[in-house]
Amino acid sequence: MKKLSKKKVMLVLAVIFVLLALTGCQNNMNPDGTVKAERIIYLTTGWGDIFKTEGLFTTIIVYPLAQCINFLDQYVGVVIAIALTTLIVNLITYSFSVKSTVGMQKIQMLQPEMNKIAEKYANRNDESAKLQQAQELQALYAKHDVNPFSAMIVPFLQLPIMIAMYYAVQRAVAVAEGQIMGVSLSLTPMYGIKNGAYVLFAIYLLMAVAQFLSSKIPTYLAEKRLKETRKKKSYVKEENKSPNSNMMVYGMLVMILVLAINWPTAMSLYWCVSSLINVIKTIYIQKRYVDHEA
Repeated sequence: MKKLSKKKVMLVLAVIFVLLALTGCQNNMNPDGTVKAERIIYLTTGWGDIFKTEGLFTTIIVYPLAQCINFLDQYVGVVIAIALTTLIVNLITYSFSVKSTVGMQKIQMLQPEMNKIAEKYANRNDESAKLQQAQELQALYAKHDVNPFSAMIVPFLQLPIMIAMYYAVQRAVAVAEGQIMGVSLSLTPMYGIKNGAYVLFAIYLLMAVAQFLSSKIPTYLAEKRLKETRKKKSYVKEENKSPNSNMMVYGMLVMILVLAINWPTAMSLYWCVSSLINVIKTIYIQKRYVDHEA
């Protein structure tokens, strides 16, 4: 477990490094919080224009997302345009979502057995014990056809998409000029709190609820299935739940809320819709793939 934890820490550090590197690549905003005129992406902005003046990240990911929002805005308005763009992104990454969700559910199902292995070597810090523990864990994964890193596929993919969407909603003309109830979605929830534009803060709160559900649903479904498995197999002892999962859920939620209070409300709208879609995907994948294997 320690080796796996170290790898997770290294992955998180790598993700943070990439996040910091990419967020430092663009300066799209004026000091007053408005988008710089030369940074706005219009429907008439050509792909070649972006390719000549900006990096591959903007050309390959940011530009298509911004143009998708701009195009759909003509027909359904900016709010629905952001929601539909979010849906399209999730459809594209669906196959990865299946692997990640199934992997995560399997790992959570194996948590009691993983805890037993951890307890077995809890008081041993020698290299031999660490090797034996790693071998037992690997044997457990192999027995149940589990790849412990498959659950990280979607979170890892979500990072560049999240960053790209952050820049896309900053730069898309549909967002820069669009409004909801007379208020620009390019403004932040904090602006809404300070200036009485409470629709912006309402979207922020909806995003918080959706993110919480998206984080808790996988754990809830795994625990439910684990209880059902214990009943079928007459398990005598029920393992205590590890607090680590709850700490991760609440820690991630707090981090997102801190970031989201000062990012464009259009980004909160994207995150809200994406979280709700994730809830639906998780329930569907659970019934279609995970429960189907039981």
